[in-house]
Amino acid sequence: MHLAMSLIPLCSLLRMTATISLSDDDLTSLRDLTHVDDAEGAVRFALDEYRRYARPLRLEELSGQVVMDDNWRALESAETDAPRPY
Repeated sequence: MHLAMSLIPLCSLLRMTATISLSDDDLTSLRDLTHVDDAEGAVRFALDEYRRYARPLRLEELSGQVVMDDNWRALESAETDAPRPY
């Protein structure tokens, strides 16, 4: 079975159509797992869930690689001690 779906990024109105091939068994399994009856909705749901799962993994990969200056106190003082614009 071929399934055409449109992906709508939240930050734009651009649409992209992708065609994927899923067996009837895969599609039935996906519908059962997602509890979404229509094929497009089930694929969208699965994609959203994968993104939710994968994003924290990317953050874990960055752990220990980000160098930060310990200057938050100086920045806080500069912000609170600055003259008011009004």
